[in-house]
Amino acid sequence: MQPQTIRRIFAGFFLTTFVVLSALMGTQIVRVYPATIFLELDPLHGLATVLATGVLFSGLVLGLIVVGLTLVVGRAWCSWICPLGILQDCASIKPKDTSDRAARLRNRYRSIYHLKYGVLIAFLVLAAFGVTQTGLLDPMALLLRSVVSSFLPLINHAGVHLDPASRLTWGGVFIGLILVVILVLPRFLPRTFCRVLCPLGALLGLVAKFSIFRIWRDEKKCTHCGACQRACQGACDPHTNLRVSECTLCFNCMAVCPEGAIGFAALPSRARENVASPDLSRRRALAAGGAGVASYALLATSVSSRNRPHPKAIRPPGALAEKDFLAKCIKCGACMKVCPTGGLQPAALEAGFEGLWTPIMVNEIGYCEPNCTRCGRHCPTGAIRPLTHAQRVGLPPENSPIRIGTAFVDRGRCLPWANGITCIVCEEVCPVSPKAIVVEEAEVFLGHTRSGEVHTTKVLRPYVNPTRCIGCGVCENHCPVQGKRGIRVSSVGESRSRENQILLIGRHRD
Repeated sequence: MQPQTIRRIFAGFFLTTFVVLSALMGTQIVRVYPATIFLELDPLHGLATVLATGVLFSGLVLGLIVVGLTLVVGRAWCSWICPLGILQDCASIKPKDTSDRAARLRNRYRSIYHLKYGVLIAFLVLAAFGVTQTGLLDPMALLLRSVVSSFLPLINHAGVHLDPASRLTWGGVFIGLILVVILVLPRFLPRTFCRVLCPLGALLGLVAKFSIFRIWRDEKKCTHCGACQRACQGACDPHTNLRVSECTLCFNCMAVCPEGAIGFAALPSRARENVASPDLSRRRALAAGGAGVASYALLATSVSSRNRPHPKAIRPPGALAEKDFLAKCIKCGACMKVCPTGGLQPAALEAGFEGLWTPIMVNEIGYCEPNCTRCGRHCPTGAIRPLTHAQRVGLPPENSPIRIGTAFVDRGRCLPWANGITCIVCEEVCPVSPKAIVVEEAEVFLGHTRSGEVHTTKVLRPYVNPTRCIGCGVCENHCPVQGKRGIRVSSVGESRSRENQILLIGRHRD
């Protein structure tokens, strides 16, 4: 069996596995560990979180396996395992009317391909300052986020309820459009994202320079027909000076070579390799590092949830303190996928530019189930710590439950307060025992009758006890007031932050 055929079999298997695990994540069919296996195998996440926090989360140790694999055979991950790379290969199929010359021009190495190494350096510099942004362009996080936020909700809207809790939002539409663009571009330039922007491909390309097994070309047999370049998916120039850092081991060159001049062997002669690859000069590396420092300065001076908590930046239960949370969160969307109510959604600018696409609770869509601990169990980096049931609800020996915010009654929107209409929905649905929302009877003036008599009525008005409220958002989700709800949850009062509290007397004294 040809190596190219074996690669296609493996690629089909891993792509199918990713789709199945993503669709069934959080269900009883798929257990916790296998659901995030692709994220845990991604060495870029491990490297970024180590730089940002100084700790390698246990779930990310598997990334060392991929590094070891790359040291042996090169960038096999990109063509054999990576779902986004495989999808781009499918989208890069050469149209039948493409000439040989056009195909060769499409697959020659271009100087813009060194941009991904600059992106990698900039992301690692940011991580060294404690700002993890690799999830913006990392293929595993990007693809899972798109599946969770865009395509599963879209399938739900089409009537196929693979995940009834999924909700399509404008943020999800934007995330999905990014993936659509990534998959359309290969029709014009094969593997556009992999060649130009992918930081994981850049990292593996640097490691692949030291691989044991690699593609090689027999100069005596080669007739320089260019067939290998026309079929190459990595633009590694196999017909001249091979760029090992760009070779994704698609084995197309071996399959199409009419002379059998291309092979795959251990420690072949490097006489025909491009020793300067990857194409990253000292000036470019310094420019990329400078871009990372400038980005950090911009993020540090801009308003974000790190330096000024936003009332709508309600993090899931178990989330670390905001600084540590942002240092570990890779924006993969795994926690959003397993949220049973669909309330966890990707943030826009509620948490600032630094918190783009990190998870926040949107209670208009779904609330935080008071007994649920799924998000922490599925987080691959420990940005959301796994909680026990006792920790979540405050059973002994834990004395207090996890609080993610506090509800406040808007007296200008609440029906009993603003309109004198009896409504006790929030009090009825409050899951806390004893209830955090209580009602008191009050006499409300409604005006004068024609005879001049005072017209009043008695209504039950809700009050929130902030010492009991856990910020679950059930009250806001069930509030019958359309649009801006009569009771809304703010992130203030959350357990994870000493600064984001209702009373800040202690901080002012300092």
